[in-house]
Amino acid sequence: MGIPAGVLIYLGINYSLFRNPFAFTAMQREYWTNYAVVPWEPVWNSLKYMLFDPVITAQGTYVEVARFWGVVAALVLLWMCFKTKLRLSYQAFVWLQFIMVMMSSFLMSLPRYLLCFFPFFIALAKLSDEEDFHQGMLAGSALIMGGFAYLYYVGKWAF
Repeated sequence: MGIPAGVLIYLGINYSLFRNPFAFTAMQREYWTNYAVVPWEPVWNSLKYMLFDPVITAQGTYVEVARFWGVVAALVLLWMCFKTKLRLSYQAFVWLQFIMVMMSSFLMSLPRYLLCFFPFFIALAKLSDEEDFHQGMLAGSALIMGGFAYLYYVGKWAF
């Protein structure tokens, strides 16, 4: 009851202020260039940037390269959810969540969005029973966290 009520209240606020319950979508498009796209478009845009763009910028690299590798990591983790025989409701939830996130034209923070995909953590926990996988996951996580901590320390964007 609470979630639908919250959505209806939000739509009502939009309607009372702008006479359009979905005014937030127009503002997302106008101010953030964020709108619905087919799920493969963000991946294609990242590949075009990495392979064909003659001007490589730091900001573009942070966004496009991280987005591409975030999608690759998500696909690997989706496969791990299947491999570990996670319950079907969790697999359906994480696939629908992934598709919904991929339908945004503005996936600047995809790696951060993936942190909300809780079935990934269940699958990783199941796979961590193997000592080699566990140690590799710890080392990889420490490297990634150290890299982002360094970027943050030097004043760069770190999701």
